[in-house]
Amino acid sequence: ILTRPHHQKHHKVPFQANYCITNGWCNPILTAIGFFPAMEFVVSKLTGLKPRPETENDRIAAENEARENAAAAGAA
Repeated sequence: ILTRPHHQKHHKVPFQANYCITNGWCNPILTAIGFFPAMEFVVSKLTGLKPRPETENDRIAAENEARENAAAAGAA
């Protein structure tokens, strides 16, 4: 079972990694083989639905997180 900090990675913009939220051991493998983007493609082809795009709020959150990370790196 995932630790709380590892699970939080699932909630970070751009929401393109760490899909497996119950156990983290398979995340690197599935990311390396492009499993989830492939599944999104298959679902889109079968249903005609497209993955939900990032919202403006998601973009702003990503920019804020990048600034915070840069500031933390500069302070280190």
